[in-house]
Amino acid sequence: ILIALFIRFILFMTATFLNIINIIQSKYEDIKQNYSYAEYSKACLYTKAKSKAALIRNFLSTALLMLFWLLPGFSYLDKFVRNISNSDVLNGTLFIAILMAMVLSVRTVYSGYLTFVTEQKFGFNSATLKVWIHDQIKSIAIYYAIALPIIVFVLTLFSIYGANTWWIAWIIISIASII
Repeated sequence: ILIALFIRFILFMTATFLNIINIIQSKYEDIKQNYSYAEYSKACLYTKAKSKAALIRNFLSTALLMLFWLLPGFSYLDKFVRNISNSDVLNGTLFIAILMAMVLSVRTVYSGYLTFVTEQKFGFNSATLKVWIHDQIKSIAIYYAIALPIIVFVLTLFSIYGANTWWIAWIIISIASII
């Protein structure tokens, strides 16, 4: 798993870095009939700024995950949720929900930075803090409303049918991902 995370990290960083390098002004010729040079330059600068922020987010997310992994955060979280209930389904759901909250907290901070720093710098932000917070709460609520029933269903299948459930879970998760 650590090797896969490292490979994903390297691929994302490399692709984003290459995208930043390859945003060049010479491509303006292809779209000059639709945009002024000033608009095109602004879009290039915005894309670079957004990509640099994504590099930082990816680095911090990966570093936090590695720290959580290496400083037995998963073990601590497992012990914590096991003290709450004897139900494997409830414990598994809580474990995943807490992990989701941790991931969402990083994404929310990143979203706030993009909205109120990067987009505002380029004049793209028209959201107020109140509207942004409201949107974030709705987004997180929808995320949990969709994810938690699927998680409960899959964990229930595992508790009923055991190890042979993996293929059913894979089909369910694949269908949910497509939808």
